[in-house]
Amino acid sequence: MNYGSPQFLPIHGATGLLAEDLDQDGDQDLAVIAHFANFDKTPERGFVWIENIEHGKSFIGHTSSKGSEGRWLALEGFTRDGKNGFVAGSCNLALGTSSSYFTDTEKIGSLLILTSKN
Repeated sequence: MNYGSPQFLPIHGATGLLAEDLDQDGDQDLAVIAHFANFDKTPERGFVWIENIEHGKSFIGHTSSKGSEGRWLALEGFTRDGKNGFVAGSCNLALGTSSSYFTDTEKIGSLLILTSKN
């Protein structure tokens, strides 16, 4: 096997990875969740979609403000009506960490569901 040059994509506390053709362009993209992301400095990196450009020639990381709404624990892909997607589930209890990011006791769990546009 021949491998290209490695790329380092820092995602603090990454706990889940899914390889799926999320943008339906014929190559595998990556969805990454982080239960222990750096919520004080980069809370949106709780979920990162890494888009595979030109079949592995380069990658672009995408974040969303929705990624900061959970401490993501579970990630699963699915296909429905010809569209790829994934669902992520979280438990938002800080569990003794020093982060003050989650203070709303009403948000104990969250679901994040994303599907391809096509």
